[in-house]
Amino acid sequence: MQSCCSGTQRLCTVTDWSMFVSIMRGCQAAESELSEFQARMRAEEVDFAAEVEILGSRRRSLETSLRESSANLADTEAEVSAARAQSLGLRAQLEVLQAARDEIVSQEQQASAQQRAEVERLEAKAESLAAEALDFSQRHEQAKAAIQEVQEAQMHRSGEAKPLEEDALGSARLAAAERCRRARDEVAEAEQRLGERLRRLGAVRQQKLHLARELASVRESTGAPPRKPARRAKSAGSRRAEAPSSRKMEEGAWMSPALQMHQELELLQRWKSDALSVLEQMQADVASAQDKYRQQLKHNQTLESRLERMGLEAKAVLTELPRFENPGAAVSLGGPAEAVGGRFRLAPELPEKSTLSSHHGW
Repeated sequence: MQSCCSGTQRLCTVTDWSMFVSIMRGCQAAESELSEFQARMRAEEVDFAAEVEILGSRRRSLETSLRESSANLADTEAEVSAARAQSLGLRAQLEVLQAARDEIVSQEQQASAQQRAEVERLEAKAESLAAEALDFSQRHEQAKAAIQEVQEAQMHRSGEAKPLEEDALGSARLAAAERCRRARDEVAEAEQRLGERLRRLGAVRQQKLHLARELASVRESTGAPPRKPARRAKSAGSRRAEAPSSRKMEEGAWMSPALQMHQELELLQRWKSDALSVLEQMQADVASAQDKYRQQLKHNQTLESRLERMGLEAKAVLTELPRFENPGAAVSLGGPAEAVGGRFRLAPELPEKSTLSSHHGW
């Protein structure tokens, strides 16, 4: 019985020992697994700490870039507001220039209408002056013919010559003829200058019409709304570098039509001054021609007074002559013959005074 118990105890001891050994082995294996797991955990902790550090640095860089982006966005908004204000100012300037251009165009139209009226008046005056000059030259020729007939009759009837008076009358006639010729030449030259001024005015009118068309095309081209500056997602340095260049390009794009319109306005003003100078020159030419006509009129009036005096002297001489045997010969001396006391008295046809002074109020 005791041997059975001892054997059983031994068997239990051997079994416990094997279980203990197996447990120990399991513990060792568990410890080794635990150490490996702890090593992996430490490695993962190191990696996680590195990743956390990387994420923190990325977060800081993202915060920095976000602040820079906010600052750049604020700068861009300020630039956009400044560009908008500048565009509004340029648009106001453009409207002012357009109003000035419209006013200048209306003034040019009024000036051209006044110039056309003035040119028509000057043409009518030149035609009337030319007609009066032709009439005056015809009257002068008639007066010279009458004077010549009277002088021939005086020389034939009385036989008395007056060389000094004849020389004076001849020189006066020559001077009058020369002055009439000069007046006609000056009238022809004034007409030529007037035609040249008219051609120049036509050319200026064509240029003005062409300029008006160009201004209309420029106004149509500048009537489109301005483009807003595009926002592009770039870095802060590139946007700061490109912002001044974009502002310069926009200012150049807005200023080019304004400068062009200003130049065209200056050109219109220069053409207007040229047209006014041409008109003043025409008025000066007409005034000089009027002065010369006044002088010629005074000289012709003196000649008419002398002719009238000579006609009176000729009538006085003819009243003392005997009766003409051929009564019809008396009519050939320039006027009708009147019967006075049984004799024929010559009534010379004296040239009438020119209507130039009464027509123009000189």
